[in-house]
This record gives sequence, C-alpha cells and structure tokens, in this order.
Amino acid sequence: FLKPLKQEESTKKLELLMMASDRFKNKVLPRVKQNELRSGLVHGDFNDANIVLNNDNSQVHGVIDFGDSLHTWRVNDPAIALGYIAISIVKAKTGQLEGFGENTFMEGLICFTKGYLSQYQLDMSEIEVILDLAACRAATSA
Repeated sequence: FLKPLKQEESTKKLELLMMASDRFKNKVLPRVKQNELRSGLVHGDFNDANIVLNNDNSQVHGVIDFGDSLHTWRVNDPAIALGYIAISIVKAKTGQLEGFGENTFMEGLICFTKGYLSQYQLDMSEIEVILDLAACRAATSA
C-alpha cells in the first residue's frame, strides 16, 4: 500500500534517487557502452525473503521467487542483495527493526560477500560498479 510521505522524508528520498541516478549515469553506463559488464540470466531479487536456509540457518539451501529473473548484467544479483542489506543496516541503526542490531546486518554483509565470491568471481569492472548498482536498488526500494 502507499503511504503519504512527510516533506522531509520526500526530500531525502528524492536526494537519494538523484544521487543513485547520477552515479548510474556517470559510472555504470560508460562501462555498459564499452561492453565491460558480463551479462547472463540473473535472479533479480536476492533478499532475505527469497533465500532459503537449512534448519540451523548456517547454509543456503535454495532460492525462491524467480518472478524478477531476467537477462542483464550478472553483477546485478550481488548488487541487489547488497542494496537490501544496506537498507536493513539503516533500519537497524534507526531502530526500525526491533531485536536486530546494526552488527547483525554487517555480519550478514560480510557472510554474503564471502559466500558469493566463493562461488563466483567478479572482475574489476564489476567490482568498480557494484556499490553504485547497490545504491540504485536501495534508492528504489527504500
């Protein structure tokens, strides 16, 4: 459902969107034009609701919800996950997630990154834009 935003919330969200848009135009698009980003089929919505863990929550057991899957830059999958983790860190810092501290999500960020890189290596062009793409996801999902 939609909720009206207070003026200051609206201004902050617009600033975040503009910053993400500028970073996308200035850092990501030039790499796209140079064919520097590998493409392939991606899940498109890696977040805690779509990643299934084993019984003791120590390993990924599977992934669900392929409704956002598409052929695009492969770096988008980890970038989207990082964007969602960043949103959770901000919510934890501001007390919006009861029972979860900022460290919980920082640990999650480290674990996700290590786990992802243990299975799939990013090249330098992807590393250079991953945070910009994560900011785009965070800006559109915040």
